Amino acid sequence: MYDRIRDQLPEAKRSFRFLAVPLFVVFAAIVPNVAEAIDTDADSVDDALDNCPGISNPLQRDDDSDGIGNLCDNCLTLSNTDQRDTNNDGYGNRCDADLDNDGIVNAADLAIMKSVFFTTDPDA
Repeated sequence: MYDRIRDQLPEAKRSFRFLAVPLFVVFAAIVPNVAEAIDTDADSVDDALDNCPGISNPLQRDDDSDGIGNLCDNCLTLSNTDQRDTNNDGYGNRCDADLDNDGIVNAADLAIMKSVFFTTDPDA
């Protein structure tokens, strides 16, 4: 059984001598497909832990503490974990005063939000 499990390991791990084969067999049964860590943006932070997995950001800065790295965050000054950008202008709704994207912040922008004022709807 040890040989069958060893043969499924990557070459670098095959040379490692397991002192406690039964313990390894139990571990292999619990976690059958242990994959190598993936770092698609090559910033030395595994994708599973990277706060901006598509863009290299080795320092992992997140000034508004919303879990989205500064290089991927569409609203750097306010926490907005959903990254909602209704008018697709690149600015998150939480920090975008020009909601109709006409280049002017005015009453028309407030009118867009009129229906959700004082609502408890988290998607508003």
